[in-house]
Amino acid sequence: MDWTPAIVRNKGAGKVLRIEQNKTGCVLEIDLSGQLLNLVDLAIGDIPVLRRPIVHTRKGEPYTHTGIDAMLRRAQAKAKKKLPTLLPFGFRDLKGKGATDMWLSDEPIERIQALCGHKDKATTEIYVKSRWRELVAPNSLKIGAW
Repeated sequence: MDWTPAIVRNKGAGKVLRIEQNKTGCVLEIDLSGQLLNLVDLAIGDIPVLRRPIVHTRKGEPYTHTGIDAMLRRAQAKAKKKLPTLLPFGFRDLKGKGATDMWLSDEPIERIQALCGHKDKATTEIYVKSRWRELVAPNSLKIGAW
């Protein structure tokens, strides 16, 4: 939430987000392309204010975790009117959802691990599979003479 334009770096012919993972301290460069590049360029503007967060309030201040959470809760309440079966979720659940969607799309677990900031691949596997809900077919092997 406190990323500033200073983390956007030119690399080769493109741009990357250069971030340091909070828990691991590992530096990660995320390629900026397509819609993500467009959104970042739009948020930064032509003349970047280097100390202002990329995603900021109308006053140019960083969002707090409480502020983001409140906006998410209001959006959920509004959506619940049209989708009564919508279950509540928190801001951090979005990371798990994104990781699970990547896994179900056959993305390599190592790539998901890097984006999640996990030191160990097993952590990523547990993280993703704990959110995986899929209908599976029963065993179709013939039993005995049946």
